[in-house]
Amino acid sequence: MVSAVSSCTHGAITQSLAKLKRLFAPLVCSVVLLGISVQSAVAAATAYSIGSGSLYSIDIVSGAETLIGSLGVVGDFEALAFDPTSGTLYTASDGDSLYTVNTATGAATLVGATASVSGNTGMAFDGTGQGYLLGNDFTTGFLESFDKTTGAATTVGSQTVALSGAAFVGSTLYGTSDNGGGGGVLATVDTTTGVATTVGSLGIASISQTGLSYDPIADLLYLLDESTGC
Repeated sequence: MVSAVSSCTHGAITQSLAKLKRLFAPLVCSVVLLGISVQSAVAAATAYSIGSGSLYSIDIVSGAETLIGSLGVVGDFEALAFDPTSGTLYTASDGDSLYTVNTATGAATLVGATASVSGNTGMAFDGTGQGYLLGNDFTTGFLESFDKTTGAATTVGSQTVALSGAAFVGSTLYGTSDNGGGGGVLATVDTTTGVATTVGSLGIASISQTGLSYDPIADLLYLLDESTGC
């Protein structure tokens, strides 16, 4: 399921958590999707996700997915994000390598090894184009910065909560807890220390978040629920 937090400008995120709304009814997807990234546009935003080794687009209105094409590489892909300075879509396999993804064909191109300390479950770029990865070992979370020209990742710090999805709202990095369908929280992550600070509960009784993305034009944070895949 794709859900959204409304009115999620930096100063209003705490208040909006109490009003978390599901924009779309549950859908029966043909594939379980992992990770989400929204590409903003003046007319309408388009979301992208990866499932079963292929790239999909997601209709923001209905939540329906459309197959674009195979990545052409083998791996467990959850981390997915657009670089706002170039418009390039990146993905990272689980603790292994960084790729660019062609949004027209789905084809992935290897950038280089990340050699991450844990599974890459969330990716986000700040306004300058610096990329970050969130990963976890199911109990402890880790924040890493990475070089988008080589793929090399550098550990920034750790969190006492296992975070998955990642997204910047302005200059603030947010992550969601990954707790296998038992609800979860939204947290901020300090990009200089890696320390996470809980903002509040997501307010959804059963969700397993694998994706988080922010659309600055609509001012919405989007969540992807792995338990439904859409």
